[in-house]
Order: sequence, then structure tokens, then C-alpha cells
Amino acid sequence: MSARERNKGNVIEREIVNRHKDIGVHAERYPASGATHFRGAGHDVDLYPFGVDEAPLVAEVKGRGQGDGFRMLERWLGDYDVLFLRRDRRDPLVVLPWETWQRLVGGKAWLREHRRPLQGAISGAPAAQDEGGANGKTERPTNGTRAGVAASAARQAKKVSRRGAKAG
Repeated sequence: MSARERNKGNVIEREIVNRHKDIGVHAERYPASGATHFRGAGHDVDLYPFGVDEAPLVAEVKGRGQGDGFRMLERWLGDYDVLFLRRDRRDPLVVLPWETWQRLVGGKAWLREHRRPLQGAISGAPAAQDEGGANGKTERPTNGTRAGVAASAARQAKKVSRRGAKAG
């Protein structure tokens, strides 16, 4: 990948992060942004529509100057709000225009009430107990930790539901 291509990707990824921040959704570019598969992941952006304490949605960002590969999707989507694509024996893919995505995740008062404010966000000053992690940044669970906790909870829920089915 040339430096020009890499810079173009970085610009588009930063735009996606900033658009989410503008609508009140925490987002951040993932370290190395897919190039090195940092910590086993190759995605571009982490999105936190459910708050920073929840596992992020991991996003891949693609940009095309002339829209090659996007034209058919755009034609199928037309003026609709959602496009569902489904191959045989596969789950559907969902394509949304930005306006629809923004209505779903941004500007939701009920969602903001359930989000925990970032440390120091209320006063605008750093929180007193926030001394930062080893690199001077606030430590938060890694994606792997969050995924492990979610997977563990899902396994536990499955076990409970199996026990209930066997008892009945």
C-alpha cells in the first residue's frame, strides 16, 4: 500500500470517527487501523453506541474515489432507508445511508441517559482519581477483555437455558 493510499484511508477513518463524535457516539480509530492486525484484529474503527463500558461495534471503513463497487448498492438502495442483502443460507447484510444510521444511534435522549459519562466529562476537568494507565492514558478494558466477558456471559446463559430445558 502506498503512502497516498494509506493517508486517504486515514482521512476517511478520521471522518467516520468525527461524524460519530458529532452525533454523541464515542468512536476511535483502532491502533494500526487494520494494517498490522493489532491484538488479532484487523478492523479500522471502534464504535461505542451503547456507552464506553460496553463492547464496541467494530467497523471496517472503505473508500472509493469513483465509487467502484458501491454503484450497484447505491442503485438498489435508491431513496429507501435500509437495504438488506442476503445470499443463500447466510444471514442478511444491512446497508444504511448515514442519515438512517444517525437516526438510529445519534441524538437519542433515552440512550444518553443510560450512558455513563466519561471520567471528568461533567466538569470538563480530569477526574481526581484518574491518573491514567502505563502510557498516560486512562486504562479501559481491551477489546479482547470485553469480548471475553461477553462470550463468557453468553456461555453462562446457554448453560442456564439448557438446564431449564432438561428439567422441563
